[in-house]
Order: sequence, then C-alpha cells, then structure tokens
Amino acid sequence: MLIFKKLIIRHLSLIIGILFELISPHSALVMTSTFAKLPINSISILLFSSTLENKFNKLFFLHPNKD
Repeated sequence: MLIFKKLIIRHLSLIIGILFELISPHSALVMTSTFAKLPINSISILLFSSTLENKFNKLFFLHPNKD
C-alpha cells in the first residue's frame, strides 16, 4: 500500500511540474531555487517535480525519497 501511495505521489508531482512549466514558469521558480539555475527543459521539470514529490511525502507523512 505504501508503494502504491508513493507511485501516485510521484506521478502526481510529475504532472504538476509539467503543468507549472506550461502555464507559468515564474510560479515554479518560487517553489525551488535550483529550477531557476537550469534551462527550461525536461531536467528542470524533473528536479522541480522531485522537490514537489518530497513536499507531498512530508504532507502525507511518508518518508522522503532516498533514490
């Protein structure tokens, strides 16, 4: 069950990261500072979604990623 929750959170974070990038890159800049230092591409989306995923894990009392 925990793996299922983490999988949902990971996909949700990636989708939100892509939506932030498509809608307003400046709002994504507020969430994480490393996002601003990289060109806007898939790597920056993955870093943003990884940061967001860790925030969701803390919100739902799951352990942060150790990947």
